[in-house]
Amino acid sequence: MINKQIIKAIATKIITKSMKMSPIILIAILMISCESKPEQTNTSPVTPSAANSDATPKDGSATAKSTPRSGKFVSVAYPVTGQAKVLIEGDKTILELDEGFKTAAGPDLRIVFHKAPDLSSVAAPPNYGIDEADYIVIEKLKSNSGKQQYEIPKDTKLNNFKSVAVWCAKMNKTYGFVTLT
Repeated sequence: MINKQIIKAIATKIITKSMKMSPIILIAILMISCESKPEQTNTSPVTPSAANSDATPKDGSATAKSTPRSGKFVSVAYPVTGQAKVLIEGDKTILELDEGFKTAAGPDLRIVFHKAPDLSSVAAPPNYGIDEADYIVIEKLKSNSGKQQYEIPKDTKLNNFKSVAVWCAKMNKTYGFVTLT
């Protein structure tokens, strides 16, 4: 992975050696350096919680009692920190972002469930977009930081989804995700 410092150092070297460079090439180099993928910060695996050992029904409905699924956020397009977990509270299924949750601001951030467990391998640079057939939108992000909860619709088949993500609908850009284990 090439980071911004390397790209900027290469661009500086090229500029100082050849002042005959086309303005289009210079602009392209600068655009690449602005769009490069940031280093991931949260990559350690998370073990599943064993708070409830009842099995999820074969239909994967959100109303079933199941072992809570959780994990740590992994950054994709922008830094995202904290943890997310799926909780069963009575007849409701809740997605909870913990007090350590934090993400960059965006024009139209949403919480989505995605079919793939690792969005860093699915969401393609430079925008890290996702295909509409592979996710469902749960709700608009309530806050860029802190503890928050989202009720998962009862007809959601959670077994069909392996991750939850912070995603910008306007730019189709994945900010970060949690592999639910």
